[in-house]
Amino acid sequence: MLTESFVASCGLPSTAKSSKNSTSALRDVSIAIHTLHPLPAPRQTFKKSATAQNCVAVSDEHIFAAQSDKAVVNVYSRERGNQEAIVPLQEKVTSLAVAAEGTVVVMGTEGGRVMLWETCTGRFISTPPSHLQPVTCIAVSPTSSYLLTGSADSTIHVWSLPTLLSFSAPSSYASPDKRDHKSPVHTFTSHRAPIMALTISAISGPGALAVSASEDGTAIAWDYARGQPLRTFLLSAVPRALVLDPADRGFFVGYTDGTIQLIDFFNLPDAQRHSENAVNPLFAEGASATPIQPPESERWRCPEQQGSPAGAVLSLALSWDTVTLLSGHEGGQVMAWDVGGRKWKNMTVAMIGPVTNLQMLEVAGLPDQGRKRKRRLRVEKVVKPRFDDVGGKVQGRSGQIPGNYTIQAQLVGDLSCDMSFDDKSKRPALFDDAFNCPTGFPVHILEGGIAELRAWRTQGQTNPAASEKEGPEEDFVALDNESEKGKGKKKAQDTPNMTIEQQNEALRKKVEALQRVQRVTFRQLDDLRAEREKYLARTIEQSEKGTLENTDQSAEESMDVDGDDENSEAQGQLVAGAEDLVEEMEQEDAEEEEANSSALYA
Repeated sequence: MLTESFVASCGLPSTAKSSKNSTSALRDVSIAIHTLHPLPAPRQTFKKSATAQNCVAVSDEHIFAAQSDKAVVNVYSRERGNQEAIVPLQEKVTSLAVAAEGTVVVMGTEGGRVMLWETCTGRFISTPPSHLQPVTCIAVSPTSSYLLTGSADSTIHVWSLPTLLSFSAPSSYASPDKRDHKSPVHTFTSHRAPIMALTISAISGPGALAVSASEDGTAIAWDYARGQPLRTFLLSAVPRALVLDPADRGFFVGYTDGTIQLIDFFNLPDAQRHSENAVNPLFAEGASATPIQPPESERWRCPEQQGSPAGAVLSLALSWDTVTLLSGHEGGQVMAWDVGGRKWKNMTVAMIGPVTNLQMLEVAGLPDQGRKRKRRLRVEKVVKPRFDDVGGKVQGRSGQIPGNYTIQAQLVGDLSCDMSFDDKSKRPALFDDAFNCPTGFPVHILEGGIAELRAWRTQGQTNPAASEKEGPEEDFVALDNESEKGKGKKKAQDTPNMTIEQQNEALRKKVEALQRVQRVTFRQLDDLRAEREKYLARTIEQSEKGTLENTDQSAEESMDVDGDDENSEAQGQLVAGAEDLVEEMEQEDAEEEEANSSALYA
């Protein structure tokens, strides 16, 4: 069964409106997911996050809501049905959108800045103030290549989203005479009052357009890729909300008096004259010079609900089959309109405050649901932003990704990769096959590697005598060995039954095997070289230590020899002194005896 749902959010309610529309089930509910088909019914509710116009963005896993009275972005998990995170910011957020499959949140601030938050990495980027007044609305192209921001200063900027997310400035911005890569690509200045609504087509490439509405009572269709206005529409009232037809056949506009109007591009007064040489009359030459004023009689009006007027239209959403149009009103009602009959159908939902945001969700239950757009990343839980780059300078400005840049996401589906030279028409790429295998490496890759190792081992043991005749084994395996050239004819004769394709395949496998052996051999040589250098360094160090020890030992020995010589000299001096003393004593004794003998003779 097909199920079509939508997300509705409301702003701060007044006391009177809150008492009329509030019930026990919807009290304090500011964001709700309602089922539109098959039966209208509330499906999921979130509380305590009153949001202003254009301040809610929905991804497949989360709902991001900028709180109207605080500088806070609340993150709700659609799967768990609870509030996952509260992200405080330095500036109040006045508009919100998601890009790149919900992995990037784009925020416009009250100070005119554009801020980007990567929900799976926590990276936070902020541009310098590009608008003079608050950013009122944001639109992202289907491929997330362009980003459009409208402001209360009546200007619209077109940004290159990949350039804003880049870690370095592209080569086209390297010249100093060109604009900075944080500046807009184009700027539209045709409006003369604040921009109230901005919508972008669901197609990309040539012919993609955007429509903007301003308080000056004009709506302008743009070719945002080339920066050219296509057609100006003079509206009969002040517009507040826009939604573009998925096939770019026209757009719906909601006014402050609660009426709706469909402006059909193929039903304009001069559409037939300008559509002769163009698929879409908007892209015809000379059409932009003629403004169009849609008749006031074509506006759709809703009946009064028991004396309670619906009020201004603040938000619009179109069903996937373009049969039903939903409008959110200032009185808290969500109205359903019949597009084919161009009339009011019924009131779908009544909320406690003005319905500021409406967004349709993808249809569930389609037979080819598995063949819808392929997603590669799934953000299970957001990573809060790191405010280390609020000045507008991107980390890794030199072009290198910072070391602390990590991704926390779940890979879903098969990841296609072109990093293989295999023939994809015959078999899948080896890289894709190995990367997507749930049990490690595929069996055929392991079997192929084992077979190659066995073949090399068998080839080395087949004819050892022949290998001895050929000479000693070389240090490495050459891919273009000259000795193999003479064997080409013999090998070709040994395989007469093989076709040219089979021989080329066999040669290719041998070359790949030789390359693998060569890489292994080179690694072994590098290891041996490193080990030899270590050994030489160790030997030199040991020899230096041995020389120092020998020098110290010889010095000690010389000191010992000098000490022995000094001792022997001292001993000789003592002996000589003793001998002189004995001689003197003997001489004195002899003189005394001679004196005594002379005295006796006398």
